[in-house]
Amino acid sequence: MSQEHEIKYIPEGINFGMKMAIIPSVSMGFSHSGKMENRGRIHDYYAWIDRGKDLGRYTIQIEKTKIPILKLFLETEPRTAAIPSPVSGLLIHSEYDFDTKLTAILLPDDEPEPENGEYMFRMLCGLCRDYKYYFMKPSRYWSLGAMDDHSFNEMLEEQLSRRCEVVDAMPKYADYFNEIRAKHPNLRPYIRHLA
Repeated sequence: MSQEHEIKYIPEGINFGMKMAIIPSVSMGFSHSGKMENRGRIHDYYAWIDRGKDLGRYTIQIEKTKIPILKLFLETEPRTAAIPSPVSGLLIHSEYDFDTKLTAILLPDDEPEPENGEYMFRMLCGLCRDYKYYFMKPSRYWSLGAMDDHSFNEMLEEQLSRRCEVVDAMPKYADYFNEIRAKHPNLRPYIRHLA
């Protein structure tokens, strides 16, 4: 990607502050019947993201029939829920996945408070409610058995209650800013204060 193209990710007039938003991940429980489409695999590292734009997507493959013999011949079709970014900023960890990964976003100095879990995960939890049936049967993974109503509802409630954490960018993320300086010199003016 050219430097000229990359710089367009950051809107004009943006000044970054000293804070990072740590974005809540999706609980591993959701891997029972679905998978994440990781934003980091389809977008560039160190790119700007607008509040409300897809940070990631969660997909459940839906059977086209409930008739056992026909399941052998019919393909599944995907149902997808977007997970919108709760803030605008510069993606530092651009991977977004289940509990195993945390995404960090460098915040502009005038960025409003991050949106809450209800904002981020409403569509995800709605999709899972619509297709609860898949969570009530044994998972395709040997380690995840069928859920019951209590565990399923508890998983959804816990996900909706997750919140962003706002933390100091330095010194914890210094290595990322050094990498930006080395690999993306066009971004140096934006992070000069993070030394």
